[in-house]
Amino acid sequence: MGAAFGWVSSSGNSQGRHSELSSGGRSVRRMERVRRLSRRRIALLIATVAVAVAIVGGLVTGGVHARSNTTLSPSASVLSPTYARSVGFAKISSPAKKVAVSNEKGCSTSVEAVYEDTAGKTGLISDLLNCKSATTASAVLTAFRKQVRTDSAISIPSQLGPSAFATASNAPEYLVAWQVGSGVALLAVDTDIAATSSSATATPISKAQTRVLEESAVRQNSLYS
Repeated sequence: MGAAFGWVSSSGNSQGRHSELSSGGRSVRRMERVRRLSRRRIALLIATVAVAVAIVGGLVTGGVHARSNTTLSPSASVLSPTYARSVGFAKISSPAKKVAVSNEKGCSTSVEAVYEDTAGKTGLISDLLNCKSATTASAVLTAFRKQVRTDSAISIPSQLGPSAFATASNAPEYLVAWQVGSGVALLAVDTDIAATSSSATATPISKAQTRVLEESAVRQNSLYS
């Protein structure tokens, strides 16, 4: 696996592919699914985040952590290897690393860690996108939510606040996203990292994996308290 959410670094190296869409005269950048190597299909979980403030502005935020996420070190911003190992993901596919992003208006850096189980069949992805303000983060998350189908089968822990939602739109990656102050946090379980594309016949998430997804999101959220 690799950089799972496909931000574009300031150096111009794309960790994801993007296509331009036009909606009401406004240009919106949609993230497409990214892949590295035949068995390392990487999650594309943010569908529309670039220029989100231009699309959804002036939002009122509430019920999210006020802590500045940029003050945290990369390793403190996402789930640790110790925690990942405790829930069945002992292999570090991509250690926590902060990278500059250029395709998110008002969002400057992203931190991500990617873990796999020892069999290399399933993955756990922990990500935090840092934005300049809570309003920007809210706009980014709102734009993303409009582009995916929420999944009511995955319970949203109350600790994540009212902004949180779950989606299976990119199955076999199952994602929970929520706002944390001036950032957007994302936690995903990939039920079949060997798959090469999203499919209607994607490996469904089990009850045990759903529990890991929900509990891991709560654990990640606690990092920002």
